[in-house]
Amino acid sequence: MANGIARFLEAQTTNERNQGMIARFCMVIVLLALAGTPLTAQTVVRADGDSAAMAEIAALEYHLIDLLDQRDLESYASYLAEDYVRVNARGEVSDKDEALAGFASASMADRLSPSDIEVRIYGDTAILSFVLTLGREGEPQRRNRLVKVFVRRDGRWIMVHNQGSPID
Repeated sequence: MANGIARFLEAQTTNERNQGMIARFCMVIVLLALAGTPLTAQTVVRADGDSAAMAEIAALEYHLIDLLDQRDLESYASYLAEDYVRVNARGEVSDKDEALAGFASASMADRLSPSDIEVRIYGDTAILSFVLTLGREGEPQRRNRLVKVFVRRDGRWIMVHNQGSPID
């Protein structure tokens, strides 16, 4: 009987050793597969070289600035998505209606001047980055870095996001 128990224990030890080796082998296979995944599944994303769309977005931004300057908020609103989000220079988040109400009640700067305009196009999405200098006659000027996101729907660019950060 002792001989049978010894053989049983020896078989269990061999079986456990084999299972451990199989588990380690499977783990190595999984790790090798995971290590190779980024090399085969990695996608490089670069902006399109769509110069026409880039020019459209830059021209649209000048138009939007003109609409704000003229206080034509109804026309300005037609370029905003229903789920538009604005993050102002203080980090406060507002939706479309809140942003428009804020524009309506704000005393507008005498001068809104964009510079350093950069546009990147990703299919039907555009990212616009620029510096907006604003100020009133006889007062110090402020500069904000703005980043806006537009999507193209039915051939028309609509702003979905706008975020401003003070530079000075």
